Amino acid sequence: MVPVVGLEPTLPKEQDFESSASTNFTTPAFIILGGRGFFSGITEKCKSFAKSCLPLPVSQNPPSIPSMLLPLLREMLHTPVLDILHHLKRSSGMSVGELSTRMKMSYMGVKQHCDDLVGKGMLDTFRRPKPSGRPEKLYRITHKLDPIFDDTGMSLALDLLGAAQRVYGETAAAKLLYTWFQAKSDALSPKIDRTESLLIRAKALARLRCSDGCISSVVQDESTGAISLVEHHQPLRELLEAHDIVDELECEMIERLLGCGVTRSREEVSGLVRVTFTLRE
Repeated sequence: MVPVVGLEPTLPKEQDFESSASTNFTTPAFIILGGRGFFSGITEKCKSFAKSCLPLPVSQNPPSIPSMLLPLLREMLHTPVLDILHHLKRSSGMSVGELSTRMKMSYMGVKQHCDDLVGKGMLDTFRRPKPSGRPEKLYRITHKLDPIFDDTGMSLALDLLGAAQRVYGETAAAKLLYTWFQAKSDALSPKIDRTESLLIRAKALARLRCSDGCISSVVQDESTGAISLVEHHQPLRELLEAHDIVDELECEMIERLLGCGVTRSREEVSGLVRVTFTLRE
């Protein structure tokens, strides 16, 4: 069993860090609410590519939709359905028993809601083997719920990067992305105390990345003490699919912020995703 670091976990193996601080840095999707963000202020065909590659200003806008919408709906509507989605999104799948314990709700009440969501195509099920007896039935979210977590403006950001490539050459998008990740790193760096242990630094970064909608948590292996940053949402997923360099740049940013080596792995099934950044001192 992997112990959880920090507050009370939402899963047996992980701790979800909900950010309570205000956000004062650029959202990962570049284009944030109100139409301002990565390419803000660039007019007349960006004037010159050199200027567009200068360090970018840090936005003072609120966090992107993934870190805001579901908690806001839960607060307004007080429905068990949103609590179920809240817990399932932060998991690799959960049983009715696990959900009912977490939500302090009756087993049959949770099961009724889960089966209703399965019928609507919003959840699906799979079986988890047990040491004895029948395999346990688990529920997980499907891609039908992606609009709840998707980021406003990603398509526009992709179009603008594509336009930069057409106007300034094939390396233009990579240069812009490098500049943005460098600016992002510079904005986050003062928020992480490099004199603290790697565990404390990782917890601080998890909170910051929760503000970006990454649903981030810290896991420490019980036997080896190895520390990992685990995330259940990818605000940059579409960007990563279009530009392979995003994977490398994101790892390099985490390495700079935490002062350690980073190895990234990704698992995806149905509508669930789990990205693990293994940290090496």
